[in-house]
Amino acid sequence: MNMSVFLKNDYMIGNMLKYYKSLQNNKEGYTLVEMLVATALFVTVVVILIDIIILFVRDNDNDVDQRQLENDVAFVMEEAQRNFRQVFINYDHPSFSASNPVDILYMVDSNGIEGMIGLGSHPDIAPYGTDPERLYVVTLDGSPTQASPLTDATTHINRLEFFIYPNANPYELLPGVPATNYQQTIGMYIEAEDIDNTEVSVTAQTLITSRYYGR
Repeated sequence: MNMSVFLKNDYMIGNMLKYYKSLQNNKEGYTLVEMLVATALFVTVVVILIDIIILFVRDNDNDVDQRQLENDVAFVMEEAQRNFRQVFINYDHPSFSASNPVDILYMVDSNGIEGMIGLGSHPDIAPYGTDPERLYVVTLDGSPTQASPLTDATTHINRLEFFIYPNANPYELLPGVPATNYQQTIGMYIEAEDIDNTEVSVTAQTLITSRYYGR
């Protein structure tokens, strides 16, 4: 809460209470005007106190929502790291784009099992019965495909970007080019907000390097 607003309200309340006490010390009784003024002062004090309480409650709610959103986005980053470190970038996927940034990450593990990380609204992920507002990891292992949500239902991803390096398959060597070990790397950028509280938002980014080498 703005401290200057609090101090100002506190000063006003103090003056009003002093005036109200002066009316109480009046032994000759109160006139109608004095009664109206006292009533108006009392109502004003009550309104100010209610406003202060509402501000405290709203600030507390925002803090709770902010922490929850930050925890949700942190979980997304951790899961993205865990998934990508065990796989390769799937440069051979028909929808793979070499233009950074991209809005979906295609992956493949050493056994040839493919997977994807992206929003439920993406054309390659939407067919698996996903919520367009949420982020998913999809595993294509030959069994009934499962799309696992990475974000909570109250988290809305406004922006998702992957930066892939190298943006072409480094293991498909050109004639005369010597073989070299490569580690694939992605940058991940997210902007998210709370669906129920648009005052709460988070921006996060991370850099992930695959633990697999290819030659």
